[in-house]
Amino acid sequence: MNTTVGLTEHMEPKRPYTKMQTTDIATRFPTPTENSTISILPTHLYQVDEEGLVNDVEKTLRAEPNLPGVIVTHVTGIRGMLSRRKFFEMLGTRYGVAVFYKRPIQIMVKQAVPTTTLHCSCSIHQAVSHALSRESDLVYEPILIEYANGQYRMLDIYTLLLAQSQLFATLQTELKVINAELEGRVHRRTSALQEANTQLYDEIKERKHAEENLQIRFRYEQALSQSADSLLSALDNPHVIPETLDYLLAATGVSRIFMGLNVVDDELGDCLQLMHQAFAIDAGPLPESLSIFPHNYLGEWADILRRGESLVGHIDEVDGTAKQLLIMLDIKSILLLPISKREQWIGVIALNETAVKRNWREDDIQLMQTVARMLSAYLDRQQKRKDLAEARDAALEASQFKSELVAKVSHELRTPLGAIKGYAQLMQMESYGQLNEKQNEPLDLIISSTNYLTLLVNELLDQAKLESQKLILQMTPFEPMRMIKDVELRMRVLAEYKGLQFKIDIDPNLPPELIGDVTRLQQILTNLLGNAIKFTETGYIKTTIKTFENNSWGFQVSDTGLGIHEAAQATIFEPFAQVDGSNTREHSGTGLGLSISKQLINLMGGTISLNSKLGKGSTFTVSLPIIQS
Repeated sequence: MNTTVGLTEHMEPKRPYTKMQTTDIATRFPTPTENSTISILPTHLYQVDEEGLVNDVEKTLRAEPNLPGVIVTHVTGIRGMLSRRKFFEMLGTRYGVAVFYKRPIQIMVKQAVPTTTLHCSCSIHQAVSHALSRESDLVYEPILIEYANGQYRMLDIYTLLLAQSQLFATLQTELKVINAELEGRVHRRTSALQEANTQLYDEIKERKHAEENLQIRFRYEQALSQSADSLLSALDNPHVIPETLDYLLAATGVSRIFMGLNVVDDELGDCLQLMHQAFAIDAGPLPESLSIFPHNYLGEWADILRRGESLVGHIDEVDGTAKQLLIMLDIKSILLLPISKREQWIGVIALNETAVKRNWREDDIQLMQTVARMLSAYLDRQQKRKDLAEARDAALEASQFKSELVAKVSHELRTPLGAIKGYAQLMQMESYGQLNEKQNEPLDLIISSTNYLTLLVNELLDQAKLESQKLILQMTPFEPMRMIKDVELRMRVLAEYKGLQFKIDIDPNLPPELIGDVTRLQQILTNLLGNAIKFTETGYIKTTIKTFENNSWGFQVSDTGLGIHEAAQATIFEPFAQVDGSNTREHSGTGLGLSISKQLINLMGGTISLNSKLGKGSTFTVSLPIIQS
């Protein structure tokens, strides 16, 4: 931007034109910035045609002290520029007035220095760099500014330097502002960093504390896991409680840990007896003389433990019997927890320090409470196991006595039953005289009842032998076909008497000879066929003798009888079990036949299974290992 303060045009007849526009250097101009160009600075316009006279130029320069020089033009454009300094310097030389005065200005321009020309878009900083980079005698020469419209104007070097100084002042002010802002930011940042460092320190401290707590909890969880594994899985291991105390000692890092149980001493009364302990090397065990001490040594602590509450004691914070107890046990700090069973106090488990006072953590208390519950469960389980073993031994003894009694009674019954049956048969044979029809009917009833009682006695004897494990199989070679035929002869008559079909299907691949107890095999098959005939009113009885996979053989007995209810199938092979156990049942029997059969089959290394549907019949399948000579 240019401010014009004066305009003088010198126009004389028959002389080239003169155009002039000057600016006061003191005129204010916009405060320059880093990106400002020289176009905002005040410039001067004093143009003289190259034919203009030197003396006219002299007058103008003297009249306008602010003009830095003169722009010399010709018809085609700019001829050059002559600075005020150079003009008067040339004019003031020897013979300068005589040479130049009243002559065209072009003479001076030819001898003038080169002109520095810059475009108006040049920045102030770049313009100063160009000006100051010139030779020393040209440093203060004005600069010719070229504008976009082809116009040229002069820029005084002092104006340029003043703009540069104002720019520096502006930059310095901005720099001060920036420095102040930067200092503020640094201060704020420093404060924030200090606060962040404080927070970070607190976080690191808190995290370290949390990590320590986590490590402690991990050790405690590990000790609990090991203790639970030992206490819950142990059956009869005398070392399980000492191992548990060792786990706890390693996890807590205390001087000593011990467990005691309540006992009743004939002389001391209710006492706490030391059962197990674990200790650090530098602490040592509790004295042997203190392995048992009365409850009154505990003072009010005994009442707290009876209520199922844990307690903490420090030698410098207690008095009376509690203090005496800690002194006797050489303990500085102690954590006592009761062991209770069914809300009854049965003992204690304790952590203690012998060298320093320890502030017990909540984790310590929770750990020991859990262990106390596990110890209570373990001791309760051991007691129940002991009671169960004693009850089992008593039951076995009673069962043995029962079996022996049944065997003796049954054995004693067989002799009189044989005598009764024999005399009845002799009377039927009229060995004691002729009998009429009315006399034969009671004899038939006597013989039938005697046979039933004999069968019952035999089953009781078998059951007694099986329960006492005194029944021994007589393993001899036998022919399966012959065994089947012997059973068939007895059972077919009974089936056909009830109007039932009696079928037998024999596998041709059945080995001709096997090894086994043929008497017991016939007994099993007879029991199965007898039950099938007893509970079948119409249809058939089928016996299948065959071989199975896995090198086994056996037989299936199927019927079209009543079938067995699903609920009764689960207990059908138990002693004295019957499908109808009421006093008014239609079919007689002791309920021992299937039980004895199953036990005999198990003794032979075989299996028996049942498939039955109510109203459609039943199928019993017996599988036995093939044993050949």
